[in-house]
Amino acid sequence: MYNRFRFERITITLFVKDLSLFVTEEYNDDINSIADSVGAWGFKLYEEETFPREDYRELLELTLVYLGVPVFPFAFRKPGRSVIVIHPVFSC
Repeated sequence: MYNRFRFERITITLFVKDLSLFVTEEYNDDINSIADSVGAWGFKLYEEETFPREDYRELLELTLVYLGVPVFPFAFRKPGRSVIVIHPVFSC
């Protein structure tokens, strides 16, 4: 699938008007305490920056944003493979 789309220019338009977050008033105290503990746990992991893969960090960022935990810097990213340019250095 990646081979099919890698040379096409894909434009993604983000509509954040209808973005919904976790609203604590809609749930009981048990659910809210679980959400608070997950938010605290996730923020601790986010600050430590110990992620074996970049997509794990992105998933945690999305979870924290949904739970209302401030994450800086945060941006929605285009799905797909990230391109990392490596410039080799040759020494003689």
